[in-house]
Amino acid sequence: MRDLHFGRALAAGDFDGDGRDDLAIGSQRVTSRWAGTVDLLYGSPRGIQMTGSRHLTSAQHGLSPGGLDYFGWKLAAGDFNGDRRDDLAVAAPFETVGREGSAGAVKIFYGSRDGIETRVTQEIAKDSPGMGGDGAVASEDLGSAMTTGDFNGDHRDDLALYAAKRGPGGDIGEVHVLYGSKRRLRTRGSTYLDAQDPRVITDNDHLEQVGFWGLSLGAGDLDANGRDDLIVSSNFTRFGNVFFGSGRGIRLSAQQQILEDDLPGDGAQVGSEFGWAVGAANLNGRGPDELIITELMTGREDEPCTGDGGIHILYPGNARNLRGRGYEFFTPNSPGMAGAGGPGCQAWGWSLGL
Repeated sequence: MRDLHFGRALAAGDFDGDGRDDLAIGSQRVTSRWAGTVDLLYGSPRGIQMTGSRHLTSAQHGLSPGGLDYFGWKLAAGDFNGDRRDDLAVAAPFETVGREGSAGAVKIFYGSRDGIETRVTQEIAKDSPGMGGDGAVASEDLGSAMTTGDFNGDHRDDLALYAAKRGPGGDIGEVHVLYGSKRRLRTRGSTYLDAQDPRVITDNDHLEQVGFWGLSLGAGDLDANGRDDLIVSSNFTRFGNVFFGSGRGIRLSAQQQILEDDLPGDGAQVGSEFGWAVGAANLNGRGPDELIITELMTGREDEPCTGDGGIHILYPGNARNLRGRGYEFFTPNSPGMAGAGGPGCQAWGWSLGL
């Protein structure tokens, strides 16, 4: 089928609790109305199997009917209710909410012994009870970015969502953090992060010019306190933020700003798209997780497309020093890198698998 975009989004999780990961695959433009679908393939002793696969659409089981919604644009897996089975968050960022076109919504499909249970679903929009901000607004595309992590240390995963938030000069950006509970994700008591909140450390001049703060999200335990921390960046602004987790969840009072200018790497570059993808992983098997930030283009400032992309790896010492244990910067042409010497503008670091 033309423009199927099969595999535009992927997520892995143990949706049936059998100890083997399963695979969710998002596709867009499946219908003439620009809707989308998600296919679920389950793990087995022999690997992924087609038998027993499931097919999800936004029109199933009481969810809002499909249409120009881009259902499956982003996927995220996590155990939101603590039953030891992963659940699946499916974004439909172009969905109409009320009369607001492309306000966006996120559908939650919960795991069960038989896999994803399509009869038990939850729909989250900006007008859901307890959500911060100004409610559902046209063209704010809730769910254009998502990540999961246990931000309050209660052994249930939480979900962070991006929405564009319109400003005078364009999309500014905001992030909503919803916390897991014994039954489902809670919209009441969620944390609201607004790029224009004076408590959020941002480069305001650049933010108003470019925006999209939160369009890159990641999570990991960067201070080794047993709670994940939230990484918030943009594709374009040359800076990002880390908000540290606590027993009460994400705290605005505990944050660090990351500036491209402050990292040794190759220095700030015009059009580098620093922060295109962000994440965290324990790469050396000890201490806090490492913070990983990509930029798509490296090179001279007057010729931003002469490079191939790069990856910054920060080894945190503690919450006050995100480079306390070291720093590394890699490009496709770094010594020892297989495939070195390719053409410029490779956009190396377009995505991360963590």
